[in-house]
Amino acid sequence: MLAPMLQLSTTWWRAGALMLVVGCQARPPAAAPPPKPVAPIPTAAPVADAAPPRASSPAAPIDQTCTTDADCLMTYDELTDSANAEACCGGCVARAVNRSWHARFVAACAAAPPAMCPPLGCADLPRVATCIAGGCVAASAP
Repeated sequence: MLAPMLQLSTTWWRAGALMLVVGCQARPPAAAPPPKPVAPIPTAAPVADAAPPRASSPAAPIDQTCTTDADCLMTYDELTDSANAEACCGGCVARAVNRSWHARFVAACAAAPPAMCPPLGCADLPRVATCIAGGCVAASAP
């Protein structure tokens, strides 16, 4: 009597395992719906600058000639207009220039100041201006 029960039990077990395997088979993925068209994002009209750009930079040409160290001066001012900065604004790069030229540069900046200067967030090593071979150069501070 035990043999027919074991045979029946084994048959049910095989049937259950077959159903489990069939049920776990990967189904083909459903086709994804096509993407919906996206409406273009409207762009804002260009904003006019508060002030028209200056006709020329007050810095041209930069003078770095010297005969002694006293003729030289370190400045962090932007000396020429560029895509990122306007002349006369403070900058992050130390430059050695002729002292009398710098006085004329400051006067020209006072006469035609920039419309707006960007905020600064930079660090630079201390530098000194020195005269080498007739030209002002920036050197590391002692």
